Amino acid sequence: YFSHLSKVCFEQIEIEGINFQQIRTYNGSVAIDGKSVYVRATKVHGADPFSFHYVGYRYYKDRHHVYLREGERITVLNHLDAKTFKLHGAYYISDKSAVYWNGFRVLAADPKTFRNTSLHRAQDSKFTYYKGVTTDR
Repeated sequence: YFSHLSKVCFEQIEIEGINFQQIRTYNGSVAIDGKSVYVRATKVHGADPFSFHYVGYRYYKDRHHVYLREGERITVLNHLDAKTFKLHGAYYISDKSAVYWNGFRVLAADPKTFRNTSLHRAQDSKFTYYKGVTTDR
């Protein structure tokens, strides 16, 4: 981020509506001006500026929602519970009721005992998984 003559830009893209006098940045791609949250040059509508933070990989969350960044687009993952959301490496995520691999629900997985063992491998109390698919132990 950089500012010039009361304008704030991210990688040469001017960010409309941001208050340049109150801006604070972190993680190189998040800007907060007290009222709004921006990831890169995109405003994250509905995000809570006081609890919004980077979780890891492409995920962010606040006290109400989990967000996924794909390029310049920010998507609210309304099906996830922000309070119990966990990131398991780069591809697996979970909340209190489900586990997902790369956005797809892993139907057999138990979120309470689930853990990532390598980039695409994981296990829970019953099964092992490769890229979200159940495999033999």
